[in-house]
Amino acid sequence: MESKKGLILFFVIVVAVGLLKLLGPRIRKDDRVRLVAWGITEGEARVGYQAMLDGYMERNPNIRIVATPIGRGTSSEKLMAAVAGNSPPDLILQDRNLIGNWAGRGAFMTLDSLLANDPDTSIFKIREENFYPACWHECKYQGKMYAIPSLTNVSAFYWNKKLFREAGYDPDRPPRDWDELNAMGMKLNKFNSDGSIRVLGFLPNLNPAGDPLVLYCWQNRGEIISEDGRTCLLNSPQNAEALKYVVRFYDRLGGPRTVEAFRSSVSTEEALGPFFRDRIAMMIDDDWSLYRIARHKPDMDFGIAPLPAPRNGIPYTWSGGLSYAIPEGATHVKEAWDLIKWMVSKEANLIKNKAWGDYTRSKGKQNYVGLHANIEANKAVIDSLGFKAFIDSVRFRAFIDTLGFKAFIDSIGFEAAIESFGLKTSVDSLAFKAIIDSARIRAIIETLGFNAFIDSFDLKESVDSLAFMKIIDSIGFKAAVDSFGIIAVIDSLGFEEVLDSLGFKNKKFANAQRVLSDLMSACKPYTQSVIMSLLQDEDKRCLEKAFHGTYTPEQSLAQSSAIIQSELDRVWAQTEPNPVNWRKIFLIISAIFIAGLIVYFIFLIRDIRRKQDTEPFWGVFFVSPWFIGFTIFILGPFLFSIILSFCEYDVLHPAQFVGFKNFSYLFKDDPLFWKSLYNTIFMVLGVPLNIVVSLGIALLLNANVKRIAFYRTVYYLPSIVPIVAGSVLWLWVLNPDYGIINAAWKATLTRFFEIPSPLWFRSEAWSKPSILLMGLWGAGGSMLIWLAGLKDIPQTLYEAAKIDGAGRWKQFVNITIPMLSPYIFFNMIMGIIGTFKIFAQSYVMTEGGPLDSTLFYVYYIFNNAFRYFRMGYASALAWILFIIIVLITLFQFVIAPRWVHYQRN
Repeated sequence: MESKKGLILFFVIVVAVGLLKLLGPRIRKDDRVRLVAWGITEGEARVGYQAMLDGYMERNPNIRIVATPIGRGTSSEKLMAAVAGNSPPDLILQDRNLIGNWAGRGAFMTLDSLLANDPDTSIFKIREENFYPACWHECKYQGKMYAIPSLTNVSAFYWNKKLFREAGYDPDRPPRDWDELNAMGMKLNKFNSDGSIRVLGFLPNLNPAGDPLVLYCWQNRGEIISEDGRTCLLNSPQNAEALKYVVRFYDRLGGPRTVEAFRSSVSTEEALGPFFRDRIAMMIDDDWSLYRIARHKPDMDFGIAPLPAPRNGIPYTWSGGLSYAIPEGATHVKEAWDLIKWMVSKEANLIKNKAWGDYTRSKGKQNYVGLHANIEANKAVIDSLGFKAFIDSVRFRAFIDTLGFKAFIDSIGFEAAIESFGLKTSVDSLAFKAIIDSARIRAIIETLGFNAFIDSFDLKESVDSLAFMKIIDSIGFKAAVDSFGIIAVIDSLGFEEVLDSLGFKNKKFANAQRVLSDLMSACKPYTQSVIMSLLQDEDKRCLEKAFHGTYTPEQSLAQSSAIIQSELDRVWAQTEPNPVNWRKIFLIISAIFIAGLIVYFIFLIRDIRRKQDTEPFWGVFFVSPWFIGFTIFILGPFLFSIILSFCEYDVLHPAQFVGFKNFSYLFKDDPLFWKSLYNTIFMVLGVPLNIVVSLGIALLLNANVKRIAFYRTVYYLPSIVPIVAGSVLWLWVLNPDYGIINAAWKATLTRFFEIPSPLWFRSEAWSKPSILLMGLWGAGGSMLIWLAGLKDIPQTLYEAAKIDGAGRWKQFVNITIPMLSPYIFFNMIMGIIGTFKIFAQSYVMTEGGPLDSTLFYVYYIFNNAFRYFRMGYASALAWILFIIIVLITLFQFVIAPRWVHYQRN
């Protein structure tokens, strides 16, 4: 009866839902073209970008843009999966220095045909001559255009004029060559009594913009890679000389330890970094630093200049930035191309600049906009920061009503006023009668009265000096009256404060931006390579090895050059294609799998008939959803990776069978394989440490005391903190300068025994122990397992031991440990497996450094798979890891009967 009522109710609900859908209001289908764009709306910049997108959609109402903040260089795995799965976005804003990575693997469309077929009458036609040559060239790969440059940046030389004055240097004269930079850097250094650096004069790679090694090599007439992208030129005398020059800064500052201690005491990523807090006198950085000055310290006295170069060198600089590309397989190519043309146009960037300016003023911040690769757009934006935009922001009538022009002149002086506004100073042809005849001036006179008008301006004196007339003639009286208004409060605040309130401190930032814009002509384009990620990593690795004295500059360059050239040779090897026949493999595996299922069901049916019990059949039936999911999502990729380990595969192209080549290279030629394996095995030391600590906590929390549940919760909480959040927290805790552990260390061990505090994550010797220490923080997770084991031990055993006279230690050794041996066995197996999979700490905290000391095995697999596009080699690495874990686990199971004791035994 109940079942019938349930069926009737279900039927009524289904009919009701159907009627509502049939008779309900129709949802109008959006017929607009859905254009998917990746990477465009990230961070605060989304304000300007959204204004550009809104402007485009207003002009093209048939298009709806779906913008998402993913897909740039840090999301390579997402873009790789999208392109490989034939579901890419229509447009992506991509890091320009990674264009070669994607173009070389066919992930991006060539844009040459779109450029050629775009009619000259097109309003927003893209022309090469309108872009900075370096930006345009870096969007090419093998002579073809794969992207259109958008925002750009340029590395410049920043110096702190305040520190220059204190050192006795001319604050307006920065160093002009390497020799001057070296001498001034040494003199500007200031040290504490303990030898640590208080103020750093200069360090080449403290806050590297782009690739610092490349920058110095270029300036010394060296090259990194050949024009065709096939030959590594890193190992050259010019590059060795440049690297030696950079290393000398470390040596003269007291070596890596002194420098790393200083680097750990400052953060180059925070808003007010060391340069802005007068901790560094000179640095090389891009316009991101100018943005931070404008936002957080607009009154800073600083200068920007071209980079010093060797006396016989070339004053090259580095330009990075973003570019728009259309992934291969995009659905709406024409619409994406039209959007690119709009996004890089002068008109769109003026809209973006206005929206960004309004946003910064609403936050009470100084306005600053970045550089654009489009020269016309860049010039228009910079010009918009000048006088016209300034005078458009307020109303002249308020000024007249409140103060009069002379108050403004008196507050800063006439010449300063003229210079501030960029006005001409040599025009004096406008007669006083022309001013009076103006309709606007008559209205003012009628409102104020002539005498008040004369008094407010002290017009007789102004006319005599031609000051007022010159200003009127320079901009036109109507323009002055309509839009010139500056200042309703100049007399009470002063000119600078009024400019502050309008978001225009002074012309300092506009001039600085012009310097950066001029430096774009000194940018040397980087030849795009299909292995850009590996190339950049090896450049940084080469620098680290030379800085820390692990190898000489020549040896470091030779090692990195060999690795880069080996990968170039592999990529460009002209071998006969040997693609994997996936259909054949799929049929073979499917046949084996189906045959196995048939055999299993034959035996299952025979067993059911023999026992007259259908329970096994229903067990298989109910477990089948899990089994199907396991087969598709776990067993399938498992078998797929076996085949890939014998292939060269970059995800974007068909896999090529290469036999045991990956395994041969892995064991014979890859030094990072052994390094990453050693780093990971070293971390296995954390397993017994974690067991000891978590067991100790469990013993303490096994006591029957008040509020024991609260204490257990407190010790367990760290284990549920996300690994990323925990990693960031421990970066602060173990900071060598202001971390809580080093603060206690310096107050005790350093003070009384003169034992220097560790550098933790910044030291090759301490980086892995730092992560081991961090791992003990989460020992509360294992504590629960130990508590369960302790509760499971019969109390009668302890009572019998007490009767026999056994103390606490003997009870622990002879009862607790043997009875907990199954739990020890479980924690050891899971701990070792978990250690071999360590990844997040390296990825978030150290990026494998310093000197590859935290380049753990899984992180190395990740780099090969998703950054170097070597999925076949990564699969081979993964299978080596699998075999190692299986062998260690089997060994533990083999020896387990000798020491693991179960209650049933």
